[in-house]
Amino acid sequence: MKPNYLTILITTLCIFFNACHNSNTAPQLQLADSLIDKRADSALCILEKLSIEEISNKSAKAMYALLLTEALDKNFKSHRNDSLILIAVDYYKDNSNNKLKTKAYYLGRVYQDNKEYIKATEAYLTSSNIKYIDNQLVTAIKVQMICKCKYKTI
Repeated sequence: MKPNYLTILITTLCIFFNACHNSNTAPQLQLADSLIDKRADSALCILEKLSIEEISNKSAKAMYALLLTEALDKNFKSHRNDSLILIAVDYYKDNSNNKLKTKAYYLGRVYQDNKEYIKATEAYLTSSNIKYIDNQLVTAIKVQMICKCKYKTI
C-alpha cells in the first residue's frame, strides 16, 4: 500500500499548528493592541477568537484581559462583571509601566456599567492619580465623574 503524502502532510501541519497555538497569542495580542484606538471593532474580533484559558503566560493574560475590556468598552458593549478587568488591574498594580496602570480607568467603566457608582468613582480617582496619563483619558475620567455626580444621588 502506497502512503498518501497529502494525508501525511495535512496531519503533520495539524500537529504543528496545535503545538504552536499558545505561542500564537502574542502576535494576536500585539495586533489587537495596535488596532484598539482606531479600529476597536477589528481588535474585538481578534480578541473574541482567543480564550483566556488558553493563555498560560501571566503577562499575556493580563494584556488580554485589559485589551478585551477596552475593546468591549470602545464598541459600546456592556460589561457583565469585573472579573476580567481585575486580572489586568491585579497584574499591573505593581508594574512600573504607568501607562498600563492608567488603564485601570476601565475598571471604573465596568463598575459604571454595573451601576456600582461609588466603586466606579474610586477607580476613576485611582487611575487619575497615576503620574502618566494622557489628556484624552483625563478628559474622559472628568466627564464620567461629572455626569455621575450630577445625576446620581447617593
